[in-house]
Amino acid sequence: MKRYFLTCFCLVLSLVACAPPWKVIPQPEITSGGSYQVELPAGWMRNTSNNKELFISHDGPMLQGIEIQESSHDDAFEAINKKITSDMLPSELAELTLALVKNELPASRVTLLQNTPVLIAGHQGFRLHIKYETSKGLGYEGIISGFATEKKVYQLKYYGTSLHYYQRDLPTYEKVVQSFKLINE
Repeated sequence: MKRYFLTCFCLVLSLVACAPPWKVIPQPEITSGGSYQVELPAGWMRNTSNNKELFISHDGPMLQGIEIQESSHDDAFEAINKKITSDMLPSELAELTLALVKNELPASRVTLLQNTPVLIAGHQGFRLHIKYETSKGLGYEGIISGFATEKKVYQLKYYGTSLHYYQRDLPTYEKVVQSFKLINE
């Protein structure tokens, strides 16, 4: 009996420890980051294992995703050894963001389709429309919108496979961006 109980206990413990880090969002949900608030779409899943950034996906992170990053001026572009100042123009932030993307993905596979100014949460920002492909040839498209305040840099990213998910879920991303607002900044 002890052996059976111990086996059951270990099985339950291993199942709990291996629980997936995804939580389904059953209805539209307003959530807050460090200094922002945003409405998450119903039916999507939120990755709960990462407290530094907000990441959601509807069909899985290999197919599409929306990510919101909030960084200090010193940390935002640390991977490319760049720091920003509060008086940088949105176009300069866009250039640094594109350089960061090309640093994270194979630069030869990243194509800038459009770079436009936008207004996000009342702040002048940028919107990059990019296209890239994996080493196995799977094509993705993405949008990176961002802006900076006196203390922080905010980036709202969206990507999806070019064949289906990018176009299908682009309106959802637009709604997330429209719902984004700063609090306690």
